[in-house]
Amino acid sequence: MVNPFKFPISASKLLPHKRPMLLLDKLVFCSTNFATGVTIIKQNNIFLLSNEVEEIIFIELMAQTYGAFQGYLALKNNLPIPEGFLVGVQDIQIKGQATCGDTLKVEVKHITSFHQFSLVLGKVFKNTKIIACGKIKLWAKN
Repeated sequence: MVNPFKFPISASKLLPHKRPMLLLDKLVFCSTNFATGVTIIKQNNIFLLSNEVEEIIFIELMAQTYGAFQGYLALKNNLPIPEGFLVGVQDIQIKGQATCGDTLKVEVKHITSFHQFSLVLGKVFKNTKIIACGKIKLWAKN
């Protein structure tokens, strides 16, 4: 039998999102408060304009990586995949750009939670360079 919790895990198994809004390809690592996801910018990406992606995609990738992390934890505990929403951003810095064919690594670190709200530090890398970073605030349905 295949271990359903062996990395990498397709993001489609961990998130309620469907294409074209499912932007993250896979979750490749998790620990107690940290996760890493990966995606390749494809030609049919809804944020791709003239071969470059709109910068808002970096924030959404951070949110989806954290959502996949929460989905992974839920499935490991035999719980349904939680629904959640991005409700805020803080100190977002865009330091680079991504184009069609680029592989992006997304790291998220859980900072704190208050009731159903979470504060998360996110970083998006192209190769080894950080191209976006900042904090996102998310709400999750219980």
